[in-house]
Amino acid sequence: MDAGNSDLLTIIDDNLGTEGLSDFYFASESLPFVRVRKEILRAGEEVISDEDIRTLLEGLGYACDFGLLPLDFGITYRKRRLRCNLDRRWQGLDLTIRLLPSEIRPLKELGLPESLHQSMELRQGMILICGPTGSGKSTTLASLIDYVNGRHSRKVIMVEDPIEYIIREKRSIVSQREIRSGESFHPHLRAAMRQHPDVIVVGEIRDKETASTALQAAETGHLVLATMHTDSTQQTVTRFIDMHTDDGKSNIRSSLSSVLRTVVVQRIIKGAGGAVRLAYELCFVNKAISNLIRTDKIHMIPNQLLSGEGCIPLNRTLDELVRQRFISLEEAKQYSNDKDAL
Repeated sequence: MDAGNSDLLTIIDDNLGTEGLSDFYFASESLPFVRVRKEILRAGEEVISDEDIRTLLEGLGYACDFGLLPLDFGITYRKRRLRCNLDRRWQGLDLTIRLLPSEIRPLKELGLPESLHQSMELRQGMILICGPTGSGKSTTLASLIDYVNGRHSRKVIMVEDPIEYIIREKRSIVSQREIRSGESFHPHLRAAMRQHPDVIVVGEIRDKETASTALQAAETGHLVLATMHTDSTQQTVTRFIDMHTDDGKSNIRSSLSSVLRTVVVQRIIKGAGGAVRLAYELCFVNKAISNLIRTDKIHMIPNQLLSGEGCIPLNRTLDELVRQRFISLEEAKQYSNDKDAL
């Protein structure tokens, strides 16, 4: 990595083309660092100040209101999309910049099955893309929307925090809206429903109001895509329902069982030499799984994933990575929800 330069914008310029680069870390009273193939490396020898970070943001063209921290925002710089998070630690400002891929990649290149495209042929229902932070949920969402955009004449409204991938319109109208950092998606989702969209994308379902409105949108004839921070289909369904009060859960289970079409849970797996692959769980919600949701037998969903047509349990994709010698069995168990069955 290039070192010895206190100009943070120069550090970005000098390292932007580094193969495997994913993140820049700039924190006040600390040295600059980058992440390359999951490894953190020093990118300079001079301690960063708050003023350095303010100057960097100005150079990137972002007018920041430092009174609203923490902030999540997206920036386009030198034809690259950057996802940024700015917060304050006790020493001062703390900025993380994630470098997003330049192109929207098809599912096959992401390591996901093309059978997932069949969900995007639907005109109504709910598709949930799930996983921990940094697992590529936004990348998968962008790939699915770009698939529709290239094949169908539809109106797509995307409500994001922040906008990560810029979707260039092809056959569809694509309207991307960025909410203020920390703001609820709920009011923007309600506004989107009034504009006669065919497809609605919700950056993240993280509160009861957003969950209820997304459910309503799916029930009233829209195809709704959203992300959640969950690690299995079972946990996804449980968390969605648990966002609501006890007296409303029965109705939510009934509604969710009727509109949920697909759940994807994904994880980035690091192999030897810093290479990364995707492991995933794929659930196409069939009649049996729908009945389990409606009758509050959600704990039985993992068994249905073993036999459901087109469904792929997480352990199956982990086992494939082990057989390909990408990771060891012990490493695979670190990512598994059912270690004994692996």
